[in-house]
Order: sequence, then C-alpha cells, then structure tokens
Amino acid sequence: MNSQVGFAVGGFERYGVGMYLGKTTDGGNTWTDFSQDFIKSVKSSTYIPLYGLWIVDANNVYVSSGSQVYVTANGGTSWSQAGDINAINPDKSIHGNLHFATSNAGFVSSRNYLFRTQNGGSSWEKLTPPWNYDASL
Repeated sequence: MNSQVGFAVGGFERYGVGMYLGKTTDGGNTWTDFSQDFIKSVKSSTYIPLYGLWIVDANNVYVSSGSQVYVTANGGTSWSQAGDINAINPDKSIHGNLHFATSNAGFVSSRNYLFRTQNGGSSWEKLTPPWNYDASL
C-alpha cells in the first residue's frame, strides 16, 4: 500500500444507512463507491453491512459482515465470499477483527472462537482462542 490508495467500510442496518464500501486512489480526497459492485458480485438482493476490513495490498482486500468474510483480488472491482466460515462457527457471528499476513494466510474471530485460513478463505479451520468470552460480564 501507499499513502494514496485506501479502502473504507461502514454503514449499519439498524440505522438505515445500509452499507458503504469505498476506495480512494488520491489519499482520501475522493472516493469511489464499490457498494453496488460488491452486492452484484456476491449475488445479494440486499445490502450486507460490513464491519471489518483488512488490506493486504492494492489488489487483495478482505472485508467481513456479521457472519461471513469476502475477498477481492482485483482492487475492489469484483468480490466473492471467502469460503463459508458460518458453517463451522457455533457463535453464528464474527467480529470485525481480521488479520491477513499475506493474501492467503489470515485470521478472523467470533466471541468464543478463532478461525484461520491458509488458502485465501477457500477453507477455514476453527482454533482454540487465547481468550475466554464470558457473556455475563
């Protein structure tokens, strides 16, 4: 990455904002809204609020919704679901916490679980996290 190229996610369904997925190539002076491109790419009929964002480089970017992870390999022009993390997540939701060291190797978490991919999200492995979530707190 450099100081000119960046991505941003936002919006929240409860407040009627829907979603926002944007990209800047001029240091934030102007933004291109990729929200509709995202919706079309993942074949959704509704907005998908996005909470997490991890930029590997100008082409490879991951975003997360409340239950899935999505990826682009072409700078945001098209997106796809990065596997089906919801299928192995007993919490049925994930946090916006994403971390990808490379375009293939990354982590995402839910309340009680940590998930790892080593193939760009094609498959996910459930790990024992180093924390203990207590809902009563």
